[in-house]
Amino acid sequence: FENGYGRVVFDENFSADDVTSLFCSPAGVLYVLLEEGTVVQKLAGSSFQTVIAAETLPEDLQFSAVEIFVTMQEMIYLVDDNMGHGRILRINPAEPLKPVVVGQVPKEDCPDLWSMFVTEAGTIYVTDDGQRKVLAFRPGNTHPIEVLQCPDDLFPLAVLVLGSSMYVSMADDRIAPSTGGIYEYTLPPELQLE
Repeated sequence: FENGYGRVVFDENFSADDVTSLFCSPAGVLYVLLEEGTVVQKLAGSSFQTVIAAETLPEDLQFSAVEIFVTMQEMIYLVDDNMGHGRILRINPAEPLKPVVVGQVPKEDCPDLWSMFVTEAGTIYVTDDGQRKVLAFRPGNTHPIEVLQCPDDLFPLAVLVLGSSMYVSMADDRIAPSTGGIYEYTLPPELQLE
């Protein structure tokens, strides 16, 4: 660490309050969500470059993301909570930058999507704090499959899938937890076939 703090990768105009989420892709590229989740940037060399900004998109595709995930192929996935959308967007930087909705929870279900994991086969797992569930979206299907209903006193905070196991971090409160843990679950057979 330089000066006991580490190397600064943002300039002096950067505020830590601006970062909504960050993710390091399997290829080693650092991505950040900025400006209340409306801008995606990536570290290129020693500076950050804007990949996409919500304000440049048609209104129905604008986003305010709370989570970012990037695959080996540098496909960018966002958990979008713009106006209660409860949707997952995919951005392919190799194509014209236009997000595609690849997952959607109906507004009447009051979604509160939070954490996400995308498998190599393209199945998207997302936590829904509002319903205390973990949902999955299979490739080509924008409707979720319920994978897990959390116990009444716990909220799902993070999800990770490895092989046929799903790991879920749960706590009684997202901001100030007093109880919880990381739980391992065996995926249903239809999700193990990937």
